[in-house]
Order: sequence, then C-alpha cells, then structure tokens
Amino acid sequence: AFNLAVGSEVGVGAILVAYFLSTAGFPIWLSILLTTLAGGLIGVGSGLLITVARIDSFIATLGVSSVLLAGISWVSSDQQILSLSSSFTAIGRTQFLGFTMPVWIMIAVAIAVWYLLERTPAGRYIYATGGNIDAARLSGIKTKWVIVASLAGCGMIVALGGLLLTSTIGTGDPTIGPPYLLPAFPAVVL
Repeated sequence: AFNLAVGSEVGVGAILVAYFLSTAGFPIWLSILLTTLAGGLIGVGSGLLITVARIDSFIATLGVSSVLLAGISWVSSDQQILSLSSSFTAIGRTQFLGFTMPVWIMIAVAIAVWYLLERTPAGRYIYATGGNIDAARLSGIKTKWVIVASLAGCGMIVALGGLLLTSTIGTGDPTIGPPYLLPAFPAVVL
C-alpha cells in the first residue's frame, strides 16, 4: 500500500500539537500524546479504506490527504499558530552531542522500527505482505490487519515528525506538510 497522505499527515501533526498547546491549553505531554494518537487514527482510517472498502491505496490516501488538508485549514483558520511555550520549543532546539533532540528522537524511532521489522514475527509478516500479498494471505497471515497496523504506525511516526518540526520552528504552520510528500518516496527507496 502506498501512502500519499504522508505530507498532509506531517501537517496534521504540526498543526494539532500547536493547537493543543496554544489554543486548548493542554500540557506538553498530553499534546504530544494526543497528536501521535491522532496520527495513528488517521493511519487506521486509511488502512480501513484500503482493506475493508477495497479502495486502491493511491486513491484512498489521496482522498485522505485532501480531507486532512481541509481539516488543517479549519483548525488553523489558515493562519500560523503562534505563542508556543518555550519549554515545548526547547524540545526542538536543545542540542546533545552536537545534534538537536529531534535527531536523537528520530534515531531512536528508526532503531525501534528496524528492530520491529528485522527481529520480530510482525516484521516478517510486514515483509511477506509487502512482497506478495496473495502468498502471505495463503500462508495464513492476516494481511488486512498487517496493512492497517502498518499505516497506523506510519501515521504515528509521521505525526511525531510533524510535532517535532513544530517544536523546531516554534510555530504551527498550516502549509508545512505537503512539501514532504515527494521526498518521502526517494527516502524509502534509498
């Protein structure tokens, strides 16, 4: 399954965390948790469109992307969300051993995903489903659940990336996500 909503999901992560912090007044930990969970729910929705409604992944995720862009526009009123707390922006600007915290966080996420994919049965199911979905299904793998769970995990990681981007620039920008769609595909291939 291809996820063409990645750029919009980055935007959702970026704008939701800013909304939760600035407008709703939630604490940082709750804002991060809710934003990450929202990314996972978006992935589950995309996965259900692909597996249950049997819509091609290109079309389903492109439609989800359009809905997400409309949601970003509605939540932010097409304006940047300013006045984020300095303790939140410190997450994106604090350096450790010459790298900012988002770099270390994403390295930790990359190691966790590598471990999941390379060292667990779930990772073998993901590789089998991605390699040949019919063979995986015939061998007893619940491919529909693998697709939904993979898109949910992708949504959570992308939302985390969006919120880290917001912590780095110090503002919730409603236009920041879509340019990240095309670079995501060569990054996966490389």
